[in-house]
Parts: sequence; C-alpha cells; structure tokens
Amino acid sequence: DILLNVKATDWVKYLNEKIGLAKMQLATAKSGTEESRVKGTAPSHSIEEFQGNYDHPAYGTVKLTVENDSLFAKFPVKKYYLEHWHYDVFNPLEVKNGVVDTSATQGLLFHFNMNEQGDIASLKLKLEPTLDAMEFERTPFTAHVDASKLNDYVGEYELSGMKIKISLDGKSGLL
Repeated sequence: DILLNVKATDWVKYLNEKIGLAKMQLATAKSGTEESRVKGTAPSHSIEEFQGNYDHPAYGTVKLTVENDSLFAKFPVKKYYLEHWHYDVFNPLEVKNGVVDTSATQGLLFHFNMNEQGDIASLKLKLEPTLDAMEFERTPFTAHVDASKLNDYVGEYELSGMKIKISLDGKSGLL
C-alpha cells in the first residue's frame, strides 16, 4: 500500500473475512443438500453411458468408469464411488484403502448434462464455493477393434431396399 501510495488496508482482516464467508457458504451448501434431494428418481441413462474422460482446462481430467455395477470417479490422487442422488446427479463418496467411506460427505454433487441428441455431454462440479460450477466436457472411451475383427463386417448388405457396401480403408484399417 505504501509503494502504491494508497490508503492502508488490513489484508489479514480482509482475507479472514473472505475465508469466513467461504466457510459459511460451504456449510450452508452441505446442510441444504439432503433437504433438496428428490427421492424415487432414476438416472436418464444406464451407468455405462456416463463412462468417459471429463476434461477441464484448469482442473484436468476426471475419469469415470464402471466397476461391477457401480460408477466411480478417478481424480489424479483420489477415487470416489458415485452414489445416485437424484435424476442425473450423483454424490461422491471417497474410496479409502479400497473401502467406500460413507461417513464423510464432500458437500459436492456431480451434475451431468446432455446434448441435443440426448447423450451425456458434460459434468458440472462446484469445486469453489464462491464461484459458479466448473464444466468438464466428456470424451467417450474409444473402443479399439482389431482389423481382423472388422473384416467380419466387410460385404454388401441390403437395408430397407437400399444396397450398401462396407469395406476397409487400406491405409487406416477403418470401416
């Protein structure tokens, strides 16, 4: 403040007030979560359709996978079991030493959004209590199929009275 020749500010007081406000907002969000839950709903898609990599330019990638019949989110250092909350919203429960910890709630919900075709397109997470939710764009997992398996589909077919020909591209090995 002296270097800039401006009125002195008590930065410790200012930052403590901001931290206090953020903590209060987080506590409010956590307490209101259970009351806002809509019971008896189901996701719009099967859990397999939520799988994929969800990318954000600043926060990196969250990988969603299905293990047995459950959906999991893998961050670089943590793994979460995603408990269905309501509609296309899931509650993350941390996995510690291979066990789901149901005692600690994160105060954070995973909100999934669809595109115009009805596919899961993105994930919104409110990672910072004082900011809007961050949107992570979905990239579905790619299925790698051996070229010899693709050969099984090469041929001529008739579809609704129209003939179609399926062949392999010699360069890429794609249908």
